[in-house]
Amino acid sequence: MGQIESTLNVAMAEVMDNMRAAWTAYPEQTGALTGGRPDIVLREAGALPVIVENEFEPGQTVDKDAQSRLGKLDKKSGTEIRAVIAVRVPKRMRKLETGPMRDALRSERAFRYAVYQPERYPADGWLAGSLADIAFAAQLVSVPTENVAEYVRILGDSSERIGDMICRLDKDIQAVIAKRLNQEPDMQTWGMAALILSNAMVFYDDLAGTYVIGKDGSAKKTNRRGGETVDLKSIQSMKVVGEVPPEFLIAAWQNVLKVNYYAIFRVAIDILSCMSEKAAAEVIGELVKTTSAIKAGRMSRSADMYGMLLQRLIVDRDHLAAYYTLPQSAALMATLALPPSGNELWKDMLGYRVGDFACGTGLLLTSVYRQMVSNYEAATGKRAADIHERMMSDCISGLDVLPSAAHMAVSALAGMFPENIFKKTNIHVMPIGRWGKGKKEYRLGSCDLIDEKMVTLFESSRQITGSGEAGVVHHGITDESMDLIVMNPPFTRAGKREEGSVVGPWAAFGTSAEDQIAMGKLAAAKFRGAVSHGHAGLASYFVAISHKKIRAGGTVALILPATIAMGESWKAVRDLIKEKYAAVVLSIARTRMTKPDGAFSSDTGMGEVMLFARKLADGSPPVRAKFVSLRERPTSVFDAVQVGEAIRGLGKVHCMEDGNGATSLMVGNRTAGAVIDAEFDDRWTAVNVMNLEILQEFHSLTRGDRFVALGQVCEFGSDSQMLIGKQQKGPFIKRVGGGGGSPKYPALWNNNNAKQTCMRVEPDSHLEIRPGMGDKAKNMWPEEASHMHMNIDSDYTAQALLASYTDPKAAGGRSWPGVVLGEAESKALIAWFNSTLGVISYWMVAGRQQLGRGLTKRSGLALMQVPDVRNRMKAAKLAKIFDRFSGTKLCPINRLDADPVRKELDAAVAGALGITADLDRLREMLCAEPTIRGESRRATKDD
Repeated sequence: MGQIESTLNVAMAEVMDNMRAAWTAYPEQTGALTGGRPDIVLREAGALPVIVENEFEPGQTVDKDAQSRLGKLDKKSGTEIRAVIAVRVPKRMRKLETGPMRDALRSERAFRYAVYQPERYPADGWLAGSLADIAFAAQLVSVPTENVAEYVRILGDSSERIGDMICRLDKDIQAVIAKRLNQEPDMQTWGMAALILSNAMVFYDDLAGTYVIGKDGSAKKTNRRGGETVDLKSIQSMKVVGEVPPEFLIAAWQNVLKVNYYAIFRVAIDILSCMSEKAAAEVIGELVKTTSAIKAGRMSRSADMYGMLLQRLIVDRDHLAAYYTLPQSAALMATLALPPSGNELWKDMLGYRVGDFACGTGLLLTSVYRQMVSNYEAATGKRAADIHERMMSDCISGLDVLPSAAHMAVSALAGMFPENIFKKTNIHVMPIGRWGKGKKEYRLGSCDLIDEKMVTLFESSRQITGSGEAGVVHHGITDESMDLIVMNPPFTRAGKREEGSVVGPWAAFGTSAEDQIAMGKLAAAKFRGAVSHGHAGLASYFVAISHKKIRAGGTVALILPATIAMGESWKAVRDLIKEKYAAVVLSIARTRMTKPDGAFSSDTGMGEVMLFARKLADGSPPVRAKFVSLRERPTSVFDAVQVGEAIRGLGKVHCMEDGNGATSLMVGNRTAGAVIDAEFDDRWTAVNVMNLEILQEFHSLTRGDRFVALGQVCEFGSDSQMLIGKQQKGPFIKRVGGGGGSPKYPALWNNNNAKQTCMRVEPDSHLEIRPGMGDKAKNMWPEEASHMHMNIDSDYTAQALLASYTDPKAAGGRSWPGVVLGEAESKALIAWFNSTLGVISYWMVAGRQQLGRGLTKRSGLALMQVPDVRNRMKAAKLAKIFDRFSGTKLCPINRLDADPVRKELDAAVAGALGITADLDRLREMLCAEPTIRGESRRATKDD
């Protein structure tokens, strides 16, 4: 190695060492590995070592050098090298000496780099960024995603064994543990207790050493004298005949409380102390084994482990629809929500306020904080640990209704700098259900934030501090006070009442049906006039709260159900975003998908979007949105950060109107997705679309006055419950079948995949007049009976029709509401909706939250684009096409590209309307869409 390369390695090591206080960078350390001398070794306690290999451009051998380090043994830590970063340094730095080179390295943003772990990322091409970006990459890959999954399993198995031990304890001891956790005495509670014990044990092992407490109550880990010392013995030194006596460990944890960390150790001490010596010794034996495994894997600093496992234990999350945010999704959100590494904010971030009002175990907050710390240290060269206490007390707010989750959130945040104590936090356990004197009041958890009168966190809330829990505190989350709000809020929505219970937003924690109804009424009163909607669910309540709490210029980053894009109950939210925010909307669509692939959370089984919305100043004009369609969910935390950086680095992109295709989202030389610029419309049609060109093509074909919204040319029949529902005083009773002849009141009610394959269908039901309601029925019938019926519950994978024709006229039922039009106009539009262009117009508006399904309502039907059949000549042409094809069978919609009849129908409809387009290509693109194609049982990674 030449002198110039040596200068580079020394200078880069010095700069990188200064960028992160927790690690040490060693340049050209002879004998560091079992083979070869690496350019730079980065080592950090609780993480795997990372190698950095550098070359000046063109860097022809840096890839080979990086690969050669994989699998070698780091002699100091005794661990295998599993992550190497290859860096190409701009050639212009080659002639600089060490001092000037250090300055140039700090400001340069044109490095090219790739990560080996062991596969190269990106597989082809290079990532671009600053040395701060490379340093953050090194931090991320030092805790590989696969390690987290592996140790979640280890920790889970251990927690299950400890849970079984607790399950065998006397009932009175179990009752004490359950009461301490504010939970019922069941397996969920025992699992949480085990996790709290494991977290305390691993955290203690990180802390073990000597602390000196100053006069101001501050504590620092040090071997220097001066002040009262607290000696935290190592677990190994506590052993007697190979075991740790319970009294030794409890005494050690109590010693920690002299320093701080109430949230981590107080509950753990209480759990262990109530057990017999024999039972406690058995539990401690398991804790020691698990701690040793986690330490050996260098995973002690991974907050993701505990969060993932705790969420799996929480049974009530199914009631709340509060799903665990995946670590890679949290990293993607943090990357896009925060300013980039070169922003001025990072020179002084103490005034920047971040909040999560449904924080769970704190994963989103810790992901954001991790990036804030990295950017701050890189920008200033200062230790973020020195401002940790102020960040915890002044800058980071988290609220949750579950005590164990809030405690874990404090633990995760504390774990960023375990040696630095804090006196208070803004992490609060929020009251929910009956509360107050005599239990006559109700609390709604974080939803109470919508009430401007509640400027304090009610007497019932508990603020988790370093030394205990405090009540009656001002939370500081006043209107327009937050710079960034990040959340994956609960999705629960109002549902049907079942016998003896209520399915709804307040169904968790054993809340009675009576209390749920009362809480629902209270919420309706508090949120009156806001954008929330009961059928949209709690997630819409949190949008309303976020809007009140975020300042102008601040950012709201939310994971929301994909129904936000199309659902009628979400319309007020969409209108708010359109009028008050500049937004980026992310969704996922790939060629072959299974249900989880379209979500950013774990176990939802539904599609989700990630919304980033920057609040505009009052009076600002509306801003167009960017819609990003990812080809797949990020595969790792590192991948997520790179995808986020690629999105953030986008300049001008293609717009919906230009017809030039979408802009490719590139990570290295890999196409990670597509992006399009569009105006916010009544529906967000670009969500969950893999090939955005379909939308552009349809937009260009239907531009002008030849096409109108369906609601402009017709009336719709009543909802089926208005016909037959007792509560709505429906005048009819529905009967299955034709009633033995030609019924007076026929109806088309349900989907029947086998029978409904031709555009002309037979009614499947008939209606009888309810006794005493003859006049209402007879007056209602002329407005209900129609030839045309639209499918509002379409299964694209099994059904052939989106519109059908009945003769005689029939009432429309649950799946087939009537469209009241003349005969020729009805035939014309049925031909349109069963052509590929009509399918696209339907698909663009119908919901896409389920693969292969298109759900909509009359309000959605009204927005669908159709030829203006008020033009009699146009209607007559299309009606003739209907007559020609009405008795011919069609294939299911997801196979329209292989249906010869559909191809003929397409050609005829396009010819009648004067449309020239490559319909074969449109059919192929549409059938490749996962929301048309349906779920893939064997999803594969696409190029």
